[in-house]
Amino acid sequence: MSFEDYVQKEIFDPLDMDTASYFLTPEVETLIAAGYEGTKKKPKPVDYWHIIMRPSGSINASAREMSQLVRMYLNRGMHESQRLLTEASIDRMETPTSTLAAKNDLNDGYGLNNYTKTHQGYYWHGHNGGMMGFVADLTYQPDLGVGFVVMINKSSGALNQLSARIQEYLLQGIEKPDLPADIPMNPDAVEKYTGYYRSATTRNQFSYLFERLPFMRVKSTDTHFVVTSIPGSSFNSTPVEGGLYRHGKRWMATELFFEDDEGKRYFQNGAFGNFKKVSGFCAWGQFLLAIVCVLLMLSSLILIPVYGIGRLVGKFKDVDDWWIRLIPAVSVIVLLLTFAISAFIVTSNQRMFDHFGSMTFLSLSLYLLDWVFVGLAVFGFYKIIQTIRLGSPIHAFAKYYLLAVSLGSMFYIGYTLYWNPWVPMWMY
Repeated sequence: MSFEDYVQKEIFDPLDMDTASYFLTPEVETLIAAGYEGTKKKPKPVDYWHIIMRPSGSINASAREMSQLVRMYLNRGMHESQRLLTEASIDRMETPTSTLAAKNDLNDGYGLNNYTKTHQGYYWHGHNGGMMGFVADLTYQPDLGVGFVVMINKSSGALNQLSARIQEYLLQGIEKPDLPADIPMNPDAVEKYTGYYRSATTRNQFSYLFERLPFMRVKSTDTHFVVTSIPGSSFNSTPVEGGLYRHGKRWMATELFFEDDEGKRYFQNGAFGNFKKVSGFCAWGQFLLAIVCVLLMLSSLILIPVYGIGRLVGKFKDVDDWWIRLIPAVSVIVLLLTFAISAFIVTSNQRMFDHFGSMTFLSLSLYLLDWVFVGLAVFGFYKIIQTIRLGSPIHAFAKYYLLAVSLGSMFYIGYTLYWNPWVPMWMY
């Protein structure tokens, strides 16, 4: 039996989710709302689309039908005296187990397609989701016996605001539990965990090369750790009972410092913020080197107007090696063009699926321009090295400046190729 048929028989039918389906059935097609993206003043309808890995989240259903799932979760697998799932199965779905943080008793995380979240002193469960023109949130709190489903047919951050207001409404008249009791700082923890941390995990390898450059610095006081995001702001991480830590003044303990079996040290900041301890040299070195390389590459753009205006006003008449001087700047312009194309595509979910899912003019152009940049940067680096070795009449400052710009481009190429070897963009 297929997964979709099994869920239909064992879950949808018993819960009277009569129109729910993983497919775009004729009935779904007549009932489904139009999805929109774009601005409030200029909304744009989007084409229907669903995730091909259907267990990850492809149910077509109404909020009323999905509320039947919430009731089943709250009743721990029961629906109108019929048991659909064992209570142990529900508990397992709600319990993170696989991560290092979960193995060190942090409950805030991801179970089996079921998030654990914290709000006003309670652990909430459920799952949210988003795709072209649609966002949704299914959330429940089993101890209080409350939950909700909310859906919006427009890609919008308003979903989070709606969910928070609904939670506040459901908590009316319910006494909030006491904050976890603070405990004294452990000197061993201070010695082990002060230092620098860098992102160790990502949901998208394609963007990890950028995600890993910022880092966190952890310092200690008499009562708590001070965690500073660089670049960014600081917050306090206060030890509480159970070996966990509370973020700022939040109600629940959602952070953890821990070691793995190999002695590597980590900081878990919430459900998905996993950071590994690194040396200060490693943290600052890569971050500052990235800034220097970017500034050098961008500074080369000034060469085009400088040489262009100089040529127009009669300067540089004796200059014959224009191409050596301008290759670094041209390569950077090509790179910026690839960023502009990428930005244009990703600002619309529809364009992302149109251009990153198949070979199109934009995706092919993006791929080819990536390699044009690599070719120009490598060729420019080779020529400036050759120019220095042969003692070209180019002014010494200009030669070594062009060398620095070319080195910046080479570092960028090496770094991006190491963390994400380029393949055709339509493969993503």
